[in-house]
This record gives sequence, structure tokens and C-alpha cells, in this order.
Amino acid sequence: MLNQNPRVETPYTQHDPDWLLIRGMAEGDIRALNELYARYGGMLLAFLSARVGNRQIAEEVLQDVMLAVWENAHTFEARSKVKT
Repeated sequence: MLNQNPRVETPYTQHDPDWLLIRGMAEGDIRALNELYARYGGMLLAFLSARVGNRQIAEEVLQDVMLAVWENAHTFEARSKVKT
């Protein structure tokens, strides 16, 4: 369930590019997932590589993370930024 309650504080407007990507993913738009990956995949891979110390494992974790984001986009409550 995407947060559409105007009383809940959110860092997004409904025209924010990240918000639109999450909405698209919740509606099954694979292009939205690809765009989110293009936008944040490199940064997340660098973070994960530094944490686990192994690029191959970091790549596997990144794939798991992106799959989880895809499968759970409909539950995003927009209480924080996608980037965080």
C-alpha cells in the first residue's frame, strides 16, 4: 500500500522522481525498477562492497536488495527517502 494519506509527513511530493519510480514498480512497471537500479545501483554496490569486502558477494546482495524492493514496492510508506 503506497502512502497516500496527506496527514502523514513524507519527504516526497507526488511528482518527485523517486516517488514516481516506486509507484511505477508497485504497478508492475519493470522500467521503473531499471531506472531505480541505474540511479542508485552503483552507489549501493560501492557501499555493500566496502561493508562485505568482496565485490561478488556485494553484487549478489545488491540483486537480493533490488528484488526485495521490486516485490515490496507496494508497501513503501514514504517516511524516508529511497536513497536512504
